[in-house]
Amino acid sequence: MVEIHATYDKRRLEKLGGMFDGELRRGNMTLYVQEHFNLKRICDSCGQRTGHRVAVPSVIIEGPTWVLPISVRNDGQILIDLEKSIPDQSNFLTERITDTLSELGIVSNPQGRTDEVVPIAATREAYFSTLRKNKAWDYKNVRKHFKCSVITDASPDDVLKWDTEVEYDYEMHWSATPGDRSCGFNVEAEYFQWLAKFGQLVVARISDEQDATVAMGYCVPETYELVFVTLKRRHGIAYRKYGLGNALYFMFFDHIYDRGLLTPLNLRSAIYKHNAIWHPIPVFKPRLEFLNSDARQSIIARFGDNPSSSKREV
Repeated sequence: MVEIHATYDKRRLEKLGGMFDGELRRGNMTLYVQEHFNLKRICDSCGQRTGHRVAVPSVIIEGPTWVLPISVRNDGQILIDLEKSIPDQSNFLTERITDTLSELGIVSNPQGRTDEVVPIAATREAYFSTLRKNKAWDYKNVRKHFKCSVITDASPDDVLKWDTEVEYDYEMHWSATPGDRSCGFNVEAEYFQWLAKFGQLVVARISDEQDATVAMGYCVPETYELVFVTLKRRHGIAYRKYGLGNALYFMFFDHIYDRGLLTPLNLRSAIYKHNAIWHPIPVFKPRLEFLNSDARQSIIARFGDNPSSSKREV
């Protein structure tokens, strides 16, 4: 029997804790509990629920020995909480879990998500020669005016300091930019600090003459790929003439070739058209999906309007 809940109790916390088998790159229980409550809060900045893009914020599916925290987006897509930030969540997609989810009308589609992965060319020169020359020139210009470093041994304090230096300008830019964007409470920064604590984070950092951060990008080194998660940069007038965002990608490519790595760079999302300049190829990854609209509506009807419900059994 599978149960679905709106909140945690001692038993569910114990089961959630048991989902982490020592693979540090998958995060930890505390991060998921934080995200569960953050998705239901009202953001002080924008006045909206921080999970306003989701129809159902953070439902807990409980099985005999496991717990699966999910959210349902407005378009009906199922997200494992923190899916955007944590690349490898395979601990939530084992057969013992996915086979049981059929009781809720949820299935695992092995080709449900498409990542964009940049293959490794024989040499750096061979790959860079395929890129637009103006982008390579922009990168050279950034290196001329700023210090560019790729760090694999950053401490949690380093990550917090660098992120703080760039976050204010980054948030100000997005606040003034029209469009729908989540803001406010963010567990992602805690995840990066967790990775840094155990040496599982690769940071590309661009800094000025005063060693203040002007841009930074985060990657997680998985077993078979280097996975790009996100970047932040300053958007002030003084920085607009530089291609800081693209420079961060170039820095990760340099890191791969300098270290002789055989792991390609996974850009994750296939929705950003600007990724095409790097010549990625599509790679299918598994994703949870509703079997039909009735299954989706059943979850939305139970939790969409009243997330403070008690135990419900299916």
